[in-house]
Amino acid sequence: MSQPAKYSRFNRVWKPQIIGPFVLVVLLLFSVSTAHSQALQITLTVSPHPSMRLSDWQSRRENVTLIVTNTSSKVTQGTISAVLSLNGSVVASTKPDVMQVLNIPPGQSIFFGGDIFPSGAISFSGDAKDNASRTGMLPEGSYELCVTIQSPENRIAISNHDCRPFFLTKFSLPVLLQPNDGSSVSSGLEPTTMFSWTPLVPAPSALVNYRVRFVELLPLQNPKQAILNNRPLFEKIVTSVTQLQWPQEFRLPATGGSFTWSVQAEDANGTPLVLPERFAEPFIVTALPSQEECMKLLGAAERDREVLLTAEERYWQDYSKLAELKKQFQDANDRVDVYEMNRLEPEVRSLEQTVERERELHETSRNTYDQAMEKYRQCLGH
Repeated sequence: MSQPAKYSRFNRVWKPQIIGPFVLVVLLLFSVSTAHSQALQITLTVSPHPSMRLSDWQSRRENVTLIVTNTSSKVTQGTISAVLSLNGSVVASTKPDVMQVLNIPPGQSIFFGGDIFPSGAISFSGDAKDNASRTGMLPEGSYELCVTIQSPENRIAISNHDCRPFFLTKFSLPVLLQPNDGSSVSSGLEPTTMFSWTPLVPAPSALVNYRVRFVELLPLQNPKQAILNNRPLFEKIVTSVTQLQWPQEFRLPATGGSFTWSVQAEDANGTPLVLPERFAEPFIVTALPSQEECMKLLGAAERDREVLLTAEERYWQDYSKLAELKKQFQDANDRVDVYEMNRLEPEVRSLEQTVERERELHETSRNTYDQAMEKYRQCLGH
């Protein structure tokens, strides 16, 4: 019975000597960590539908905001640690060795996306890695962003851990409706034209601006190239509506022409909401000349008709003369009248050349008149 008593006394004597200092160290570290975590309190805010474009996270403050409150009276150093998850799997995280050491003064400090996920300090993985390197954008899906502040010396958390969910949606381009692709608009009557298109899908939480662009379509030019590269003849922005009345201040050329139009959906800052496409599939519009221009074309066609009739009359007159001369030549040949044949032959050859020239002139006049009438019919929209 004496041995258990000695063992019990040994435990009481030995434990304070060996375990006591270890417990004190743990309690000291815990108290330091607790003191730090109490000194820094963070509040993370993420837009419900932030931009999918990574560069926007660097430049646009409304995507994500981090408020850090230092309740102590001293400047505290720390580095931001952020982890981004897509559908429950980590797809991006900050690189601790690259993150800037922040000097956080007493009171409140505000940091933004460029501070939380600075360019060059992000490690991507999974679905986001290929998408980010190829397009500069995050893929569509359900996300969660978690942030904490760590000690730069040992990477121990010195603030609370805050997470916020959000969703990234890839919008579908609007579809143009009116005026129809390949339709015609008469010069002078264009103010009655209404542009319309389908809304952005799915409907974003914020207001959408639609940029309507109308440009000239050059010969052999692709409509998409024209929309992106040609100087707009007019460009209007409407908010949260999907139609635009033809601008009163813009008139089509009286002579007509070929044009194309399209729509780009944007946010309040003018950033396209659908990338990389930007603009909806363009529609081509043919501008018909004005009534005055059509009458000018009709007048030109009538003048060409007078030229045609004159050429035609001369041709048939000389053609008839040629036929008569050839008959006389044949009669002289039948009579073996060499003298008469020698007299008629130069006249026949000369008149043949004249008739040939008049035939060519007649055909040219006919083509010119036909082309003039075709222009007139096109002017009328036929």
